[in-house]
Amino acid sequence: MKKRFALAALLAVAPFATPAQGMSYSYVEGGYDRADIDEEFGDDTEVDGAYVGGSIEVGSRFHLPHHQALLR
Repeated sequence: MKKRFALAALLAVAPFATPAQGMSYSYVEGGYDRADIDEEFGDDTEVDGAYVGGSIEVGSRFHLPHHQALLR
């Protein structure tokens, strides 16, 4: 329990520990999602999989976002 609290506290403070530079829209993110959809008339659906996304800053006012889902 203490390890989980320490990790949550570290992740909550991490965005404030960035250097004092200007904003940047270049980033990479990833994760894993799971959805269980219960329909009223039988055909229940379960979807899970990983996703990757990110953005690259091109100039001071333009960025190229991209997201890719790998679902099963």
